Amino acid sequence: MTLEHWFFLSQTIAAFATVTAVSFVALEMQNSTRERRHQTIEDVLEDLREARRALAENTDVSRIFFSGLHDFAALASIDKMRFLLTAHSLLATHEAVFFHYREGHMPREMYEPQEANRSAFLAYPGFQAAWKLRRNFFRKAFQELVDKEIAAPQTHGAVALYGEGPV
Repeated sequence: MTLEHWFFLSQTIAAFATVTAVSFVALEMQNSTRERRHQTIEDVLEDLREARRALAENTDVSRIFFSGLHDFAALASIDKMRFLLTAHSLLATHEAVFFHYREGHMPREMYEPQEANRSAFLAYPGFQAAWKLRRNFFRKAFQELVDKEIAAPQTHGAVALYGEGPV
């Protein structure tokens, strides 16, 4: 074997090694991206769980929230503020879920239950009142989605979230 043959052989081996290394890096990046997306989704879903836990563990906030869902206007001023803060927090988390789904970071089967939950909340007159007051604090695409969902229960009817009968 001549020196020239050794040179070409070494270049071929180096090319294979380079392709293998680049392939490995690509796979690692893909796995890292998948893991980062999963962690982001888990963080957003934890925010929803935390909001629900806060409602369930605080009797006063639960009473205000439940009353506000049905009749926001009847709440006292301080209770309106607490209801609006709670509703805004839930809406902000649902907005994050929506954008994660829209950008392809969340699969449909994970998004559907959150979509159903958001639609059920939006069927309540108190939540609709909160939306009217808070609408401008959300991104345009989410505003359009919520506006459509608020219109939908009026034609389809809605099931109450807490077993209190149709809203």
